[in-house]
Amino acid sequence: MGVDLSGTGGSFRWAGMSWGKVLSLAQMYGWKPAGTTLPIAYTEDKSLIDKLGEWDGNYFYNAYQGVTDSDALAFALALEAALDDIPDSADGIDQWITARKLPDGDFLSTVLQALPHDPNQMVAFSGPNEKLNPLEFFAGTEKAYLREFIAYCRKGGFVIG
Repeated sequence: MGVDLSGTGGSFRWAGMSWGKVLSLAQMYGWKPAGTTLPIAYTEDKSLIDKLGEWDGNYFYNAYQGVTDSDALAFALALEAALDDIPDSADGIDQWITARKLPDGDFLSTVLQALPHDPNQMVAFSGPNEKLNPLEFFAGTEKAYLREFIAYCRKGGFVIG
């Protein structure tokens, strides 16, 4: 699941894992999240507080919660501080996983046991390597996308939706 941002600077999109990594990277470099403002749904339907509890200011749901101008700028400044430590090249970094064998007991391997297949066969998986630290994760071409996001944050606050 991705995260779509919209605000003064237009729109921006992060894949779900990338959003978590960019939040972590900014915190590694000094960003102190101010907390998001109430989602639009909370302001329109007061009964949500009874159902879901008070808003906790998180950045993870796609609930149309807001990031203030000052928080967005602080986010950008922390990410800028990280740029020099992010490798320009991803050579030698396994940024993309293309296949892996599922461990016994994994949900998918349990489902596959019901199907005729070779138990030694690799199960295809394609996606970013979640085990990388944020500096490695944004190495190479991802660094340019991070720069675009920094410019986006410098234009002002946004809504996470």
